[in-house]
Amino acid sequence: MTDHPSTHGEARSSPLKSLMKWVGIVAAVLSLIAGVRQVLTLTGESAERERRIGELLATGAAQQSAKDYPQAWMSFETALTQAEQGNLLAKLTRRLGERRRQVRVAQEDLAMQWLESIAVPPGQTFASIVDKVLPVLHRGVLEGSGARAGDLYAHVGWGYFLKRRDGPSSLDPAPWYVKALEADSANPYAHAFSGHWKMWNHEPLDAAMGEFAAAIASNRERAFVRGLQVAALVNRGSADARLELVKAANDVRKNDEPMDGRMRRELRVIYHLALNDKPFTQRLITALPVTEQLATIEMVTAGPSSAAGSDDSLSVATALLEEAGGEPARAVKTWRAVRANQSESDSPLARRADAAIKRLAR
Repeated sequence: MTDHPSTHGEARSSPLKSLMKWVGIVAAVLSLIAGVRQVLTLTGESAERERRIGELLATGAAQQSAKDYPQAWMSFETALTQAEQGNLLAKLTRRLGERRRQVRVAQEDLAMQWLESIAVPPGQTFASIVDKVLPVLHRGVLEGSGARAGDLYAHVGWGYFLKRRDGPSSLDPAPWYVKALEADSANPYAHAFSGHWKMWNHEPLDAAMGEFAAAIASNRERAFVRGLQVAALVNRGSADARLELVKAANDVRKNDEPMDGRMRRELRVIYHLALNDKPFTQRLITALPVTEQLATIEMVTAGPSSAAGSDDSLSVATALLEEAGGEPARAVKTWRAVRANQSESDSPLARRADAAIKRLAR
């Protein structure tokens, strides 16, 4: 009996089919292994990139805290480059986008702080710093809203103001302050920068002080606002500006705000200048209620003294205020302390103290 031809064909093809099946299985296993290895590689790369970005952010934050702004800027720029070069796995898990946003926010915060405390080394210009950080602020405005957008817009305007200080320029910071207030009507930076700009352009003092009052009312960044207010008033240099500074210091005391060294120094200067300016002395005495001004002087006295505004200047002001407040006995006691502090018996202040004591003792 002979075999059927189809039976022989099936017998011959069976080993081949089996072999091909195993080849397919092996190929699938190898492909799976390769895929797993690739995933592990990508995961490792992603973890290493995350570590580097984290280190750069921490380093930049430490440098920023130390006010080493150029080095902090470099750290954040490197971190952003790392975040933008993430692998496919990072993109799929959206971790790349989160890190990029984190670094960008850090850059924006650094840019604003750098402009707030800008100091230009000899031979350089404000533009050398401003032009570096402005693109980051403009980029942030596109992604921000509300108070964040207000902060960024206001600092863009401040950057343009700083560039004007390099020389004649058509740059106008005012529209950027308007944009900031459109985004956040109570924005302290926009109001404070607007007040400074009005003072810089010799606009009415009341208008500028209104802007600073609005900045303070926002209850954000008070220390910065006060510092800018003092700088603007000192730069104005008029008697009215000096009186406004005394009023600002009184508000600082009443609001339990910290009084920084510059405000203390400038108040000492104001009371020192008043020693030989009777018309200004009278305006100074009546600028505030006696009890409030005495409390403010006491706060200033608690700080370090300076050559330009010695404690004698503050003591004379105290005596005059005590007399104006209907307390001649206290005024005499204060004048006697001033007199005892004079090493020369015939100095102008000694003669003034003697005259005041004689007049009040009656």
